[in-house]
Amino acid sequence: MSIGIESLSVFEQFDSTNDQAVGLITDPIRRESVLNRLSAGMDESLAQEARLHGWRVQALFEAMATHLRHVSIVKQEDVGSYHFDDINGSVKPPDFRIVTDKREQLLVEVKNVAPKYKEKSQKIRASDLDQEKRYADLTSSRLLYAHYWSHINIWTLIDPAVLQREGRDYALDFPTAMKANELFILGDLLISLRPPITATFVVDGGQFLNGIAQATLTDWWMSSGDQVIRNELERTILWKFYSLHKPGWTTDCKVENDTMGRIREARLVQTPLESQVCDRGFAQVAWLSRIFSAAYNEATITSDGQVKKFRHQPEGWLSAIMAHDLGEIEFAGTRLRPSLGPAAR
Repeated sequence: MSIGIESLSVFEQFDSTNDQAVGLITDPIRRESVLNRLSAGMDESLAQEARLHGWRVQALFEAMATHLRHVSIVKQEDVGSYHFDDINGSVKPPDFRIVTDKREQLLVEVKNVAPKYKEKSQKIRASDLDQEKRYADLTSSRLLYAHYWSHINIWTLIDPAVLQREGRDYALDFPTAMKANELFILGDLLISLRPPITATFVVDGGQFLNGIAQATLTDWWMSSGDQVIRNELERTILWKFYSLHKPGWTTDCKVENDTMGRIREARLVQTPLESQVCDRGFAQVAWLSRIFSAAYNEATITSDGQVKKFRHQPEGWLSAIMAHDLGEIEFAGTRLRPSLGPAAR
């Protein structure tokens, strides 16, 4: 839809004279009134940090879902007008409609869990849940709740049946959400690689000045296990995996010097704990959803958590790994071993 057409939709929403007998819609005074109401609304929202983060997380979920393998359509559901038969009560559209590659109709309500609330159960008003379930029933869809636990960069997707009633609300804690997580139905994968992950840098004239290595980079490559990866896209992907925080993994720096004592080659080697390596020689790196969200966060929020923008188009390397299907696959010169989520085991 063009900006011009969308602007008419905004005009209609903020035109307080819509239901009154007034002059032409092109009246400059009427237009100014709409712009004033829009400006006041923006001032209100931009002053509320929680609202900004909630809006950004909704955009993050939409972007992530769009790139997950089993998602065919993602559409904002709670926009525009709608009409319903209220004989059985009110309805409330959830945030998004998703159609999977199996043609399953899903309705997803997205919730952002701010770091300061990480230890608390997340509350959902019973009235909201009832209205969203009624909407889902009327549209022959399945209702799900997506929570983004921002302090640990983890998404969960749960059926409301796992919610616990607490007075007038329903509650969800993180352990319950993880046990019931169904994000795999959208195509989320657990990436595993053969360790160690190694980044090798070949330099010219390298030396240390004031404790900092000074050199000209002439070549670099990545390795997973004993597999060397030089392809530009593939080594970028593996470098991103290397850069992720991986609990239990340790990093060792190995430097080789030439006969004059100058740095010739530097290797950064990441190794997991022995207990983290399975019988087949793989070690878990991260879920695709976490990889995507980490990259999205880097582009949309500052280091101190301020929102820079709401939307971001992922880079080519991220789109490449998000496009793969379930099952063991060859990629980036090594074996990536996707794994289903906890609820599928």
